[in-house]
Amino acid sequence: MEPMTAELSPELQAAEERFYRQSERAAKQFGHGATSAALHIAQGSYERLAAALDAELGKPFSSNAGGPKGWDAKAHRLLATIPPDQIALVALNCALRGVVDEEDYTAICEKAGEYLKHELFSVELSLHDEGKKKKDQIKEKIERWVKQRHGGLKQRLQAARSIAKKEGFSQSAQWTPTQRIAVGHFAIDILLRALPDLFEAPIEGDKRVFRVTEDANKAAEAALQEHIRRYPVFLPSEEPPVPWSDFKGGGPVDPAARKLVTLVRTRHKETVAAVRRAIADGSMQPALDAVSAVQAVPWRINTAILNVMRECRRRGIDVEGLPPLHNLPMPPPVEDYDSLSDEEKKLVRVERAAIKTANNSFVVDRMRFEGDMETAEALSRLEQFYIPHNLDWRGREYPLCTFNFQRGDYVRSLFLFKDAKPIGEEGIEWLKVHLANCGDFGKVSKKTFDKRIKWTDDNLERIKDCATKDWDCGGPLTPEALSFWTQADKPFLFLAACIELTNALAYGPGYVCGLPCSWDGSCSGAQHLCAATRSEDAWKVNLIGNDEVHDLYTIVGNAAKQSMARAKDPMVSTILAYDGDWRKVFKRNTMTTFYGSKGFGMAQQHMDDLMEPLSREVMQKKRAKHPFGQTRKEHHAASRLLAAHAAAAIKGEIPLAIKAMEFIQKLSAMMAHEGKPLEWTTPIGLPWSNRYHDPVTERVNLWMHDNGVRRPFRPVVADGYKKTINKNHSVNGSAPNFVHACDAAHLLRTVNAARAEGITQFALVHDSFGSIPSHAARFRQIIREEFVRMYEEHDVLTEVLEQAKCDLDEHNDKLSALVDMRADLTGKLNIKEVLSAEYAFA
Repeated sequence: MEPMTAELSPELQAAEERFYRQSERAAKQFGHGATSAALHIAQGSYERLAAALDAELGKPFSSNAGGPKGWDAKAHRLLATIPPDQIALVALNCALRGVVDEEDYTAICEKAGEYLKHELFSVELSLHDEGKKKKDQIKEKIERWVKQRHGGLKQRLQAARSIAKKEGFSQSAQWTPTQRIAVGHFAIDILLRALPDLFEAPIEGDKRVFRVTEDANKAAEAALQEHIRRYPVFLPSEEPPVPWSDFKGGGPVDPAARKLVTLVRTRHKETVAAVRRAIADGSMQPALDAVSAVQAVPWRINTAILNVMRECRRRGIDVEGLPPLHNLPMPPPVEDYDSLSDEEKKLVRVERAAIKTANNSFVVDRMRFEGDMETAEALSRLEQFYIPHNLDWRGREYPLCTFNFQRGDYVRSLFLFKDAKPIGEEGIEWLKVHLANCGDFGKVSKKTFDKRIKWTDDNLERIKDCATKDWDCGGPLTPEALSFWTQADKPFLFLAACIELTNALAYGPGYVCGLPCSWDGSCSGAQHLCAATRSEDAWKVNLIGNDEVHDLYTIVGNAAKQSMARAKDPMVSTILAYDGDWRKVFKRNTMTTFYGSKGFGMAQQHMDDLMEPLSREVMQKKRAKHPFGQTRKEHHAASRLLAAHAAAAIKGEIPLAIKAMEFIQKLSAMMAHEGKPLEWTTPIGLPWSNRYHDPVTERVNLWMHDNGVRRPFRPVVADGYKKTINKNHSVNGSAPNFVHACDAAHLLRTVNAARAEGITQFALVHDSFGSIPSHAARFRQIIREEFVRMYEEHDVLTEVLEQAKCDLDEHNDKLSALVDMRADLTGKLNIKEVLSAEYAFA
């Protein structure tokens, strides 16, 4: 397919470029039969072909029926064990690949036979796993492991067979080379008979060639052009986005892109209808106003930080948060490898695989970084730019553009408010606090504001050295400066604050400052659940005013360590000997518990955040050995133990919050039992529907391929989902979705309250509230005032219970138990105490 010739908007041009990059990558790794163009043809035709194959293979084999050499009863019997959908996809893949590569009929049949050999291997693995316990099944484990470590099809297939052999698998059913070619001929011959509107194979000279018909080409091109139009790459705009006034029609400046965006991201027609009704009756107007205000913020690029990033890459300076400049070196081959024990060999293989996985991720990160730099360069030439936003179904606001303030440190540091204001004396003090927060040296962000300001004052000379504009006389890239700012918790945000504070101190209170200063919730999920239950433990998340800063992550960490010290598990002594940051060890477990994380997920977090980084340090020779053991088995055991003690500690420290989550989950289970979603109207007026259905399609993939086609289930309904509620997904998602809806409503209400007082500069990331330093004092008060107002006006747990009572069958005998449970979920917190809680959002 050729690129579109008609003039396109920038969003569609970017989408087209992305599409062709992805197609080129797919063709390189899996052949042209795996490109989007090929899969579009396959999607519309494989069911017809699968039906024809099923009918043909369902007939008894007859040696009198003819066929190519090698087509015998065994070839027929083994081919019939492969699902017809898979055979159809193989035939289409090889045929389309052959058309692009200009292969003849015989070569395409041979390739089809080769691919069917791999599908037979996949079927044999499935048969091997039948009846075995999950831990003893090898197919899924092999597929996951190989796909994580290899990008190309050839390497994946080789690795899969090698691992299967090591696991003791021996393929009993195989074709001979002659039979393999014969089954390929069979599949391609059926394809030509079943799909004459798509393929033709005329004889030209002494060869039989393979072609896609003209009609098929046109249909594929039209489908792909529609695909590109449906999935544009949204870009920042020089003009303000269109305000939201309805379910559609707001957001991107470009009319074509705007048609593809809705106010709320959802595929469920019931949710769409409810949102439309809420917009029509005016109850959702506050949400419309808030998201319109967020996307109306004009930005400019922080060119000082952009220049530092450019120069870091040019000089080869690695900074935490930027993708590494160089791949990790592979260790040299081990001498006398064959003499090693099986466990030692496994350690060698695991180390090499981990290095390869890390290096593959670095490649992706570098590509994304280069794209971000190109975008920032282009935006730096504009006086201002805007980012269109919309909402997810829970009310959380999200930018439509990939380049946005909700990204990590290096992207966020590139944003400055265009509408800057004189900083003022008070603003300078708040900028000092923000700077200390970004640096977080010695965990200063967990100390009082006075101590944060003192830290900044004590380090003022080093801060000014980092901000020197004349790089010939110092600046951020001197060895002294690099040894300071690159060690910050958020290096580039810290450096941006250093530059702004230096300028403010040089020019005085009249300095016009547009740096976003952010104020984050103290474990936001726990804060909202404590407020909803009026929990007396709210002091642990700083919802009660006092002169001390509390930290739930440290509280949980201390409790978990004490619990482990009392345990008799032999792993305990190894774990407690760890000399790293224990607060960091338990932070993610604690934070995500209130968004639904449980034992398995919490253990995986320890693997991702603790065990894997430590393994990488060992590979980089930064550590002599891994503190939690030398094998992944030991790392998993330590992770499970850490997760178990973390979960128990969290439950013990914030019991009402955990019980509130259980209450929401039980309500959701009761609703799902009656085939209904748990519903509610959030404090911003958004209809919230915890709706989970099984999709009516499943993906059909070839063995070790990434992309495939979708096969419909029955019955099919109009919106692409089964009508029945998926109970497990509904229950598991209910509590985190409820908490997200609460923090989203608080954020949007805060935006509207701030706008009413003339504050229009917003830099928001869910539970992080940012504005300019001169607004910091009042903005921080508004955040707390809206938090209190929301929970005074809305008893959110009772509201969701009352809605469930309306929706449930009136004879439901379990409802009274939940009514009693709600009555028990009320502590003695005076919600107005939050007004004086200086460190609630700090």
